[in-house]
Amino acid sequence: MTRPAGDAEQRLLAAGKAILQEQGFHGLSLRSVAARAKVNVGLVSYHFGGKEAFLRQVVQDVYEEFYADFALQVEGEKDPMKALRRGLLRLGRFIRDHRVMVRSIIRDTMLGEPGAEAFTKGNMPRHGKVLVGLIKACQAKGRLMDLPIPMVMGSIMGLLAAPTLMADVMIAKVSRGGWIKLDADEVRDSILSDAALELRVDLALKAFKP
Repeated sequence: MTRPAGDAEQRLLAAGKAILQEQGFHGLSLRSVAARAKVNVGLVSYHFGGKEAFLRQVVQDVYEEFYADFALQVEGEKDPMKALRRGLLRLGRFIRDHRVMVRSIIRDTMLGEPGAEAFTKGNMPRHGKVLVGLIKACQAKGRLMDLPIPMVMGSIMGLLAAPTLMADVMIAKVSRGGWIKLDADEVRDSILSDAALELRVDLALKAFKP
């Protein structure tokens, strides 16, 4: 029996975020969202106008929650290096906690999917511009080497994000005895833990110090 509409919109959004985090875009259907929210499937269209509009709203809400906290981490910090480190750590935690969704966005953007392209174009520059500005401020103060921004940003993001996005595949492979002999928990902890994220950020920044 479905529950009264009442807070159905918020329950649908919460259900969509949970499914997106666990399974990515391709695991999300209107029926799975409605079942998780314990509402009639027709309420998705009633509140959001259909699957595509609902998905855009869910992904945007997830990003806005991240960006609000990201901004808090860097605003008001006078030392650009400290602000850069805080911003990178917050971004690293976001990528880790939403890595299934992030992989879906990257894949769909590369395939030219309009919704993913629109999301990437509308949101990636927001935190990207903040990080680039902090890198330039660090360079101006002699805290980081004066190298091209694409080299610095690309290298930092490669060290920060690539292991996280590959972690689930690595864990699955070693759990089945494939690839090299590693303990799955060791892989998980050495890539996805807060300590691992902090170490990778520090190593990335250290690599570009004069």
